[in-house]
Amino acid sequence: MKLTNRLKAMLPMIWQYRMDLRRCRKSEDLVEKARPPNTQAAYDSGALHMYYCESTDLYQWRRTLLTKIYRYRLEKLGVPMVDPNDQKLWEEVESGISQDTAICLTTAGEYAAIAAIREAQKHRREMVLYWFGIAVGLIGSLTGLVSAFK
Repeated sequence: MKLTNRLKAMLPMIWQYRMDLRRCRKSEDLVEKARPPNTQAAYDSGALHMYYCESTDLYQWRRTLLTKIYRYRLEKLGVPMVDPNDQKLWEEVESGISQDTAICLTTAGEYAAIAAIREAQKHRREMVLYWFGIAVGLIGSLTGLVSAFK
């Protein structure tokens, strides 16, 4: 096992996903730069097919990473994942090279996950502010009592 993989395993999960997403974006840029021209010669040589396979493989990798990130954030907040039976929120993404399929969130599914994350964060913030208000009130009343007795 490489040293970088060991160090990466020690990082928080969200940082690992962000590093993987950055690697995916760099790979997408490299594949896009090496895109063959849209000519009959490139089609006959198989360069366009190989480009298509690599780009769909990277697309599947990116969609899988995004789904994992949203799943991790929702699990961390204790919120269930968006409805897995809703066809508008989930899609099957097929890889061009390995012909594997992965079930990933669609754009609408990402928006639903983001909305659920924001709602859970808002709820947590409101709970902290509620207890903070009670604590400030108690401290204020204790301060008033102490000053009244003096």
